[in-house]
Amino acid sequence: MKKLMTLALVCVLCVQANAQMVLSGFEDPTGDSTTTTNVGFATALDFTATGTELGYDVSFVDTRGTGEIGPLAGTEGGDDVGVFSNVVRSGANSFQVEDSDGLISVVFDAFDVSSFTSGFTLSGWWNAANTGFESTDTARIFYNLDGAGEVDILNISETGLESSSGNWNEAVSGTLTGTSLVVGFSADTNAGAEIVYFDDFSVSAVPEPSTYALIGLGLGALYVFRRRSK
Repeated sequence: MKKLMTLALVCVLCVQANAQMVLSGFEDPTGDSTTTTNVGFATALDFTATGTELGYDVSFVDTRGTGEIGPLAGTEGGDDVGVFSNVVRSGANSFQVEDSDGLISVVFDAFDVSSFTSGFTLSGWWNAANTGFESTDTARIFYNLDGAGEVDILNISETGLESSSGNWNEAVSGTLTGTSLVVGFSADTNAGAEIVYFDDFSVSAVPEPSTYALIGLGLGALYVFRRRSK
């Protein structure tokens, strides 16, 4: 009986240990917006994977009609876009988008999800700095599974940003199945107090039915053992 209980406990611990895989918490990147001009801005923020976290590409789109090719020109040079430690959910870093004067998009490297045979869920966290956002400000988290096109798990503007400001909020997908997953996020703001942070992107496996059965068997054995020991 004790061996069976031990086996069940081990199975529970294994499920908990292997259920979640971190895509990025921005702990591996060491650079931030070190460039002070718009020239080469996006390239300066790109990150090539060096450890356990995914690499990513950064792009900028002039949605504000300013004619700029990045948020770092002139008086805008003090704005922080990239990996910083100012506000984090966990670890030392998060990705910060402050007064971007356009759309900053970050797209991670493709991730192989074929091993999640019973499916998986995608999770990403975000935090809005204050309640002074405008209708043109946006934040988005999305995925593209097997090249089928982008699907949002977060897509908010002024009201959504302000209603959850000052707190870390989780965006979660439904159960997904596929082979190759590409995850991305974006933000578009145009004032120094309008800041959006992103952190802790991960996928969590949906346990196999046999795993639930084994855990149930172990818990049932524990119940019987405790009744007999009374």
